Amino acid sequence: MSTFTTPEWLGICLAILITGMPRGGLPISGVALPLLVLLWPEQGQAARSAVSFMLPLLCVMDIVGVILYRGKPDWNHIKKLLPPTIVGVIVASLLFVSDSGISFSDRTLKLAIGLLGLVFTAWHLWGKILRKALDNYVDNNRIRPVIYGFSGGFTSTIAHAAGPVMQMYFLPTSLTKTQFAATTVYFFLFLNAIKLIPFALLGRFQREQLIANLWMLPIIPIGVLIGYAVVRTMHERYYRPLIYLALSLTSGLLVYNALTVS
Repeated sequence: MSTFTTPEWLGICLAILITGMPRGGLPISGVALPLLVLLWPEQGQAARSAVSFMLPLLCVMDIVGVILYRGKPDWNHIKKLLPPTIVGVIVASLLFVSDSGISFSDRTLKLAIGLLGLVFTAWHLWGKILRKALDNYVDNNRIRPVIYGFSGGFTSTIAHAAGPVMQMYFLPTSLTKTQFAATTVYFFLFLNAIKLIPFALLGRFQREQLIANLWMLPIIPIGVLIGYAVVRTMHERYYRPLIYLALSLTSGLLVYNALTVS
């Protein structure tokens, strides 16, 4: 990391700023990891190194977000999601995080997540006839939290790519914008804290990386507060369309990244 140039450091700072915004309730962080991967000097290990670099910062961002939204999440959704999420983290850690696990490129995973996000956005925006039935279904179905919880834990462990997956879970629910923001912030706090355990046990954190993380800390509250300010001032009717826009842009970027970046 000592080989980073000034433009690369500026790009990393921008990625961290963007990553902090969802912890304030504005879910647009999907561009952050691809940006880090593109800027990383050691391209042979870019995705692996960038994922490890981001995790401690994500945990700090989650804490700041929880301070802003304390006492406002929907605990029912979190309780249903956490058990399968933990299973997803464990499976991904054993298969892909460990050096003795599968040698895995995240290109296929990013492509799948991106395509799912685009399909979901298109269907939800234009399939209005089925929307009422969907809303009733997702609030009562017991299998749905298991599928999305496992997928979120699995994809987040590999590439911090659970944002689109969990947006697909939360968007059709009846949560208000404040509940939506608070519930996602609390969920990712627990998810990232759980991921620290296998990452630490499997030696994914390096001293030089952790020192660089300390230099990034002052940027975190700025990103969180920007996201929080947007949520507080934005009218309810515009909040979900913005999230759908962020989901489609994020998914499109993931697809582009998977198809074009070697």
